[in-house]
Amino acid sequence: MSQTAQWCKTGDEGFAHAQQLQEEAQAQYGPMRFWLKPGNSAKVTFLDTEGFYFNEHNLKINGKWGNFYTCTKDFSECPLCDSGDRSGYVCAYTVIDHSEYTSQKTGRIIKNQKKLLVVRPSVMNKLARRRESLEGNLTYGVFMFTRDKKEECSTGEDIEYIKRLDRTDVLKFKPADSKLSDEEFLAPFDYMKLFAPKSVDELRKLSGQAAPVGSDAYSSASGAGVSIARNAEPADEASIDDLL
Repeated sequence: MSQTAQWCKTGDEGFAHAQQLQEEAQAQYGPMRFWLKPGNSAKVTFLDTEGFYFNEHNLKINGKWGNFYTCTKDFSECPLCDSGDRSGYVCAYTVIDHSEYTSQKTGRIIKNQKKLLVVRPSVMNKLARRRESLEGNLTYGVFMFTRDKKEECSTGEDIEYIKRLDRTDVLKFKPADSKLSDEEFLAPFDYMKLFAPKSVDELRKLSGQAAPVGSDAYSSASGAGVSIARNAEPADEASIDDLL
């Protein structure tokens, strides 16, 4: 093997390696969240129905929002609440985001990414009405989400039901070179694992609070939050518009 082959890859081999790194990053840092810029719309397909409800903080760290931490106020002390930050009650679903864009690094079209959809009460209520009209089942339903204004929930608050797909159709969105099995691709994310609360000491460090005198963490230093990883999937799978 030449020196060049040891430090770089080209073509399909390079893209396959990039896909592997993306899946490893998602396994380590967690999946992306679905969101829209104001004035944009996107189609999504739901992979579950019940939703996962909890309280969550969104912290601004190093000048950036998007640092999410589960609130512990319902069952323990919450240093983030004590610091003055207000948590919000949210609900999480697993969806396939059918938005398309071209990767600046590879030049390929990215689409059909499996993501978290985390919504606030204004959207929870609308989804509850949609679920009721669909015989209590959102799974494999295709919806158009639209965000009209910056002040709206980042997911958008206008929700239009389009149609329900069957399992075979949804599997057409799975990338051909994905290492996930069909069942893994269709399965909702493990919310208990993804949103497991941090310890009081860890949350205290995030808020910059000193540990109480006499506690085991009294001498520990203040910490900083971690950034959220981003992943992308290749575009060799079906287009949502082909199935509608």
